[in-house]
Amino acid sequence: MVVNDTDVLEYKTSALESAPYSTESMLYCYETTEEAETATTDVISPEMILSLEIISKIIKELVEKIASVIDVNTLIEILERSLDEVNEIARIKSFEPFEEIHQEFEVPSWIKSIKKEYPEVLELSKKIKCNEKLTKTDEWNLNEIVEASGWDKEDIIEDLKNLDVDPSEREERYWDLFEKYYKEAKELKDKGDDVQAAEKLWGAITTLVKAYAAKKGILVEHWSKRKLSRVVANNVEDRLREKLEDLLTYGNELHEHFYERSLPPKTFERRWNQCIELIEDIKATIGT
Repeated sequence: MVVNDTDVLEYKTSALESAPYSTESMLYCYETTEEAETATTDVISPEMILSLEIISKIIKELVEKIASVIDVNTLIEILERSLDEVNEIARIKSFEPFEEIHQEFEVPSWIKSIKKEYPEVLELSKKIKCNEKLTKTDEWNLNEIVEASGWDKEDIIEDLKNLDVDPSEREERYWDLFEKYYKEAKELKDKGDDVQAAEKLWGAITTLVKAYAAKKGILVEHWSKRKLSRVVANNVEDRLREKLEDLLTYGNELHEHFYERSLPPKTFERRWNQCIELIEDIKATIGT
């Protein structure tokens, strides 16, 4: 099960407590480019605007405190605490500055639903997109997604980085990944590596569901069998629903076999063949 990070930021100075901000999640990194800079104009991001507002308040409060302090040790303590607060502000990238700035950027409609159901996935996506260092909890969550999906880690990272992209624009990418994992699964099976083949075939199956969902403009933000089954049950027409449900059921047995070596050889062969037949049938039905 993916877990939530337990780190909580606390703001104790009056300057921070009075600063307006929103906890609404966004996936945008505010970066300047050489093309955007001119000799006469400096490009200031919305995040920088808020940071400067808060930092200026901290400095003002700091000056007032210094004016009333005589003891050197107390002065040093105040300076160190204020510096820590400024550094913390520079690290935070997850809030929206002001309402008027927020209105300049369109947040994809599905981001809010992801925040409610899988906030840890959204947080992970934002950090990857903004090239932030991942915490141990982030790494745990990332590995959990890799294990659930059957995908290679680099493909999961690429997909998370594009979580805010319209699903329909990712359809071709998912079909490419499907073909990649499907081919690798067959090659591993031909070499006699049934265990690795089982996991690659599960990766092909999860990608197939995501590709079909993307074809219908639906985002699948998580890769667990439970989530994929729910997407199929709620969004797939009758002619395909039963086939995809069976494919997920049989494929998940192969996925479990990868970790538990749970299937006897004859059962493995039966499940493998059932999955291959269903995949080819679904491909023909969809017209890929």
